Amino acid sequence: MGRSGVSPLYGLAVLPKLQRVKTGASRSISYAQVPLRDLDVYPDFFAARTIAHGLYSAVRNKRFRYDFVLFNGIASLSRFSQAGYPLFRLMQAMHVPTFIYWHETGWVFDRLQREHPRTFRRVAHAASHPSVVHLAASRACGRSVGQWFPRAVPIPVYECTAVPAPFDRPIPPAEPPMVVNLASIQERKGTDLFVETAIKVCQQHPTVEFLWLGDGREFGTWRQEIDRAGLQDRILFPGYVEAPYLLLRRASVLFLSSRDDPFPLSVLEAMCLGRTVVTFDAGGAPEALAGHGHVVAPFDTDAAADTILSCLAKPPTERMNLALRDRYFEWYTPEKFAQRLDKVLRNHIGAGEK
Repeated sequence: MGRSGVSPLYGLAVLPKLQRVKTGASRSISYAQVPLRDLDVYPDFFAARTIAHGLYSAVRNKRFRYDFVLFNGIASLSRFSQAGYPLFRLMQAMHVPTFIYWHETGWVFDRLQREHPRTFRRVAHAASHPSVVHLAASRACGRSVGQWFPRAVPIPVYECTAVPAPFDRPIPPAEPPMVVNLASIQERKGTDLFVETAIKVCQQHPTVEFLWLGDGREFGTWRQEIDRAGLQDRILFPGYVEAPYLLLRRASVLFLSSRDDPFPLSVLEAMCLGRTVVTFDAGGAPEALAGHGHVVAPFDTDAAADTILSCLAKPPTERMNLALRDRYFEWYTPEKFAQRLDKVLRNHIGAGEK
């Protein structure tokens, strides 16, 4: 049931594709679909990967007039979404209120400009359009977007996640202790920094295990460094895990080793589960923690190792962080995200109170 006294809003949410993907950029808007409907906001999803995908989405949605269109992240306008930019031009020609929900920071923009300059120009044109309203996954994300596209003044709406019951209940960490990260293997996510820190911790703690849950193309020498340290059995890379919360809920620490991360959903999942979080002071993770986690100087693996060791020195039950769980429910559930997005949409579309 919707709310009385407000007009329903019918929107088009543009994604590269509709299937669940390993990355988190599309998850917030997907998680929020039901609570948005409770607020009388009805998003249809549009797959922009190819023109054929777009046409299929349009036919399936059976709606050809919308109150707004939301392009979800850079991927919805890039070369990987053939129908995205043409749809953007069409929506502008039809004067449909247009929103871009950014999930990217400087690392991504710089790489796109260097490796795919034509796509970057397309994204820059959309980002610089005076009628576009910009949303961001964090204040850090918004600042980066504003630096690259000065006309953009993004509004932080943050992100959301959901851990399914009954796995959403915090439980004491396992013994021997585990330190976990959930991310794809790449330089941006700091896989090498994770390994460097893990080696330092393992050399001082006799039983701790480090698990990196995610796959990707290996780079650098971190694999050889694990071998040289003789820690192949304690620094583990099992690959992508479909339900990582099964391991995360037993972890003593989530260690986010990213060099750049606008607002990682893994941190929000750890918060929901009452885990201790250690992160470098980079991207949007410190915003999510709001002083309740451990934030260390960017890429200082000595400081990260010392912080993790101090966490592991506590009894298992004292490694839990229920203050972070409280903050998750206050800010980062799908319902809270839907409320923020609804407010921004209505403020800019002018479809509020009747």
